[in-house]
Amino acid sequence: MPWYAVNRLSLQIYSIKIAEITDLEWPLVIYGIIAARDTVDSCRNPLFLCPRDEWQCITQQGRTDSEDRVFISDILSHDANAGDRFSTLNVSNHFCKMELCVERFKGSVQATILDVHVVEHGSPPFPHGGRVVCSSLPRGVHEVNWPSSRQIVLLHSVDGRRFTSEHGYIDLQRNVVSAELRGELIVCIKAYSPCGDICGDVHFTPKKCNFSKERIVLGDMEVEVTVAWSLMVDDDVTIQASGHVDPFGMCPPLRPSLLKEMDWSIY
Repeated sequence: MPWYAVNRLSLQIYSIKIAEITDLEWPLVIYGIIAARDTVDSCRNPLFLCPRDEWQCITQQGRTDSEDRVFISDILSHDANAGDRFSTLNVSNHFCKMELCVERFKGSVQATILDVHVVEHGSPPFPHGGRVVCSSLPRGVHEVNWPSSRQIVLLHSVDGRRFTSEHGYIDLQRNVVSAELRGELIVCIKAYSPCGDICGDVHFTPKKCNFSKERIVLGDMEVEVTVAWSLMVDDDVTIQASGHVDPFGMCPPLRPSLLKEMDWSIY
């Protein structure tokens, strides 16, 4: 393994919820940005990003015309080395209270869900839409009964026409999550139906590298899930030195300016 590839502490962000509102009415039409920064590169990573002309309606369908207001503007700091493993962080002002659900993983790797593919089916797949979620849980968990606050929603759709492509691939809205190396990554798929929803799940054992493939049976459908595993970069020195990280390449040389900043006499 490259020297800069590690399994390290990470913070999984599950959800951002508007828990309470004051002097406002549902539904809420919102736009703006919610972003996170970490200690690896200090870059801003958008969690929610909507311009004014691409607003999102919260809770209910429909649009309300109202004067624009600054709904909330704040900075929330969280030390991943302190506190409980699972935390609910609160931020509030006069208009609302928001809840941020996060979990700390020790020794985590990156899991990229490359594709979710309907490989076999009788009738047209997901005619009424469905839901794809995942979660990283302790190894040995056999029942998918974890609370929704610890689920990462990869896709949720009630429109079957938009759920799968013509070749049977499900276009996920999110692909990359963290997984604890000593735990399990569980992917759960639910197919909506007027006669009763059909659910299935599959358990993956996280790896430091390589791929994993498993299949889920949902009624007359068989869905194949492919996950790619990778370690994380410990800091941004390698990225700054070469502009990218090659997992199979030699250690890249560092620029003299970087060596001076780091005060390394020998590399």
